[in-house]
Amino acid sequence: MDNFQISIATIDHREEIRDFIMKHFLVEETMNVATAITEEEFAPFADASLDSSLLTPFSVLCRSESGDLAGVALSSICHRDDPEFSNPLGSPRRPEIAAIGKADIYFQLSREL
Repeated sequence: MDNFQISIATIDHREEIRDFIMKHFLVEETMNVATAITEEEFAPFADASLDSSLLTPFSVLCRSESGDLAGVALSSICHRDDPEFSNPLGSPRRPEIAAIGKADIYFQLSREL
């Protein structure tokens, strides 16, 4: 059985996490695959997610015994009085990509209820 180390993700890990997300989550996550979203289209969403989730100590990294990043869980805290969440995907030319942003916004809002 492999041993893994779990640690808190910080802003110092931002680029490593971003590279990991682009290498794995972008091309393996079901909605991303279904819409064939490109790195250019996905980057604003990834950057906004990283910017909000690395502000608190609730995101974690999982590393293999060799120190390679094996996984990441990004979490952020939303408060009812926070400014309205804006879609980091902006106004994409493809409506199927807008659905990804809307699904994420719904998920973020529903966690508070």
